[in-house]
Amino acid sequence: MQKIIILMFMLSLQSFANEKSNDLTDYNNWDKTFIKQLENKKFNTYLQLIRDDFERLNIPADKFNGYVNGLNNAVGCYSEKIKKTYNPKDFGIRYYAKDQALLNDLFLMGRLCIIENANGYEATTVWSDKDKNEFREPIKKETEKLFHKNLENNKAMESELSNNVADCFVKKIEKDFPNHTILIEHYFNGNIQPIEEDLNKYISNTKIECIDITLDKYENSLKKTNSEINFLGKIKQITQQHLIYPKIAILLKQEGAVVVQFFLSKNGNVSELTIIKSSGFDLLDTTALNIIESASSSFPKPPRDMRVKIPIKFDIKNYLKG
Repeated sequence: MQKIIILMFMLSLQSFANEKSNDLTDYNNWDKTFIKQLENKKFNTYLQLIRDDFERLNIPADKFNGYVNGLNNAVGCYSEKIKKTYNPKDFGIRYYAKDQALLNDLFLMGRLCIIENANGYEATTVWSDKDKNEFREPIKKETEKLFHKNLENNKAMESELSNNVADCFVKKIEKDFPNHTILIEHYFNGNIQPIEEDLNKYISNTKIECIDITLDKYENSLKKTNSEINFLGKIKQITQQHLIYPKIAILLKQEGAVVVQFFLSKNGNVSELTIIKSSGFDLLDTTALNIIESASSSFPKPPRDMRVKIPIKFDIKNYLKG
């Protein structure tokens, strides 16, 4: 799964042409360990990409070895260009903050060094059909399991919805990450280390978003009965009765709406409780989940297994008034 993700998640970033340092007095003040890390990351990234390209394009082994040998010179060129172009202090701050303009500039700098020193090799930066399919299948299987628990064993519907989620997911990540070279290098610690937390969060949020979009379309195609409409109204009313506003959030004047989603089975069990729209405050988001967990014991049993999506509003003025 990690290799699949590494192959596919790439970031396209805006071109950068400012904030370069013209003061080269700091040239020798770079941390050697840090520079070595930059070199290793660049080498590992392109080595992985070369392997993937050779696997895909069936390029002979001797040409592969020629490219790899050229990488050593290319990476040295890359680190020298960095040291001559940037102030080490400013660079470090922006690099660890994943400044998008800086990452794009580094990619262009590295690509130039590769072309000049590795026999003109330039890694494939777009998604192939193989990449898409390798990632699409795990997403499809994961969502099939989710729908299997909540669609009363309707296999045809499970398959249709999970296909739609997978298609939605692939379209979104291809749009958000068209250049996988930058993502491999700057959002992974080399090609064998765990995915960084910000990317994990992106994957999770995008998956939830695609499930929500797919289920909204599905449920909008169904006509709700009066009993189902009344049932959803009761759920919202009970949830509102359990609303608790954290005192610290009131002191900090934190307000907003959290949209939560969960599945409620015919026997009254709540599962797959998630946030599909954040308030912008972690404390309010966590409180919203706790409110649903607390209120769920009072929920009536639905006429069928249902997906419930409701907003929980945190409004200080109205809360204190009540």
